[in-house]
Amino acid sequence: MELFKILNPRFFSIFNSKNRDIYVETLFAIRELFNRESLIEKDILVTKLNAILEKDFITKYDSEDEDNNKTQKDSRYTINLILRKLEDCGWLEQEYSQLSGFKENIVLPPYSVRIIDVLYEITKESEIVFSAHLYSVYANLVNADMNSPEYRYSALTNAQQNFNELTRTLRILAHDLRRRHKLVGILTTSNEILSEHFDDYTKNILEQIYLPLKTQDSIQRFKGSILEILYSWMRSPSTIEGIAKSAYEKNRFSDYKEAESYVVDLIVVIIEYLNEVEKLVDEIDVRHNAYVSAVSEKLKSLIYSNQSAKKKLTSILEVFMSGNELMQQRLINLTGSEINLQRQGYVDSDSLFVRQSATAKEITEPQPIVISDIDESDEVNDLVENRIRSPFASSMVVEYVRELMGDENALDLEKWQLSNTDELIKAIMATIRGFDTNVFYTTEIEDERVVSGRFNVPKTIFIRRRKL
Repeated sequence: MELFKILNPRFFSIFNSKNRDIYVETLFAIRELFNRESLIEKDILVTKLNAILEKDFITKYDSEDEDNNKTQKDSRYTINLILRKLEDCGWLEQEYSQLSGFKENIVLPPYSVRIIDVLYEITKESEIVFSAHLYSVYANLVNADMNSPEYRYSALTNAQQNFNELTRTLRILAHDLRRRHKLVGILTTSNEILSEHFDDYTKNILEQIYLPLKTQDSIQRFKGSILEILYSWMRSPSTIEGIAKSAYEKNRFSDYKEAESYVVDLIVVIIEYLNEVEKLVDEIDVRHNAYVSAVSEKLKSLIYSNQSAKKKLTSILEVFMSGNELMQQRLINLTGSEINLQRQGYVDSDSLFVRQSATAKEITEPQPIVISDIDESDEVNDLVENRIRSPFASSMVVEYVRELMGDENALDLEKWQLSNTDELIKAIMATIRGFDTNVFYTTEIEDERVVSGRFNVPKTIFIRRRKL
């Protein structure tokens, strides 16, 4: 359904009004009563608004902005005008009580509740609470793996939900760091820079989110254990069967095979989430370092450009410490009538010494550059071209795996049939490339060994990565 078939076309017009601050405060007061009371009585709301809205605040309400030509009488009358405006724009509705036909209640549409909550959360950025998403995923998977097999499907769905929330939080943080980096360039005083960095960024971002993400809820701390559990489940048909059975009972799958396929896809998606989180953390590290560097450079710039009395005195002292007698004398002549300056010095054990005379560096003739008469450009080009087109080139190996895998989601090295040394080298390079998150597959190496063609090799599976 279209948005403005649900919302009043004038729904957002209150934010263009001269009275927008009053409307927002009124909506927050309504939100507080909504969270506390089952019904919002209009009389109670008016009394509350009359108490929390300052008198000067109410008197600033511009009734002409609301196309109302009546003379403003008192604060309660003004509050009723405010509520009527919010009702006209679709933020709230008024109804008469079913128990008493004389009492009016305020009713909030569901979309109003959500939007008011979003507005309130924006004003409370300082109250961010860090959630240990990675630890929660790890703890649930370990418990389900060791003690509660019947909860393995719930652990997987919980992991997916936690990773959804974590990746969203990290993306918001990455964008916020870019905004803060830009803000540093706008601020004009050192006090503003220090306040933004220590009072806001350090307190609300660094201590609440960034440091826990790098220490107690670090991706490096839990990634290995989570992958070990997920891979062990993938290797066990009985485990997948048990999880698929739980999924089939709890969800509306057409048959058991569909449930089993969904479980396998869910495990692969969670593995991909781990790689995505790792990339986001690396990106946040880069932006955090850039932000801190920008703050440091801006502070240095502001301090050095400060033209205060302290800075001017420092400049005067620097002239006297420079040893330039001409500049010193000129400064004494300029400031002698205003400042009592005297030359002072002392002699110590290091004052008597003979300065070593400088020796000029011997100038020698430059050595000529020997230029070969042989034109090697064609040979170099041929060498580069041969290496690029070599079957052992990294890109060629990846394409070879793609060709072997075809439309399948996995390729077992045992089925590769390594018939010669060249095939073995390709398999080794393909295995190494699988650990790079930028290729289309990942590599899983098991403990047992298998025979592939002429060679005895570790059991290796190339698994296609899924898009989130």
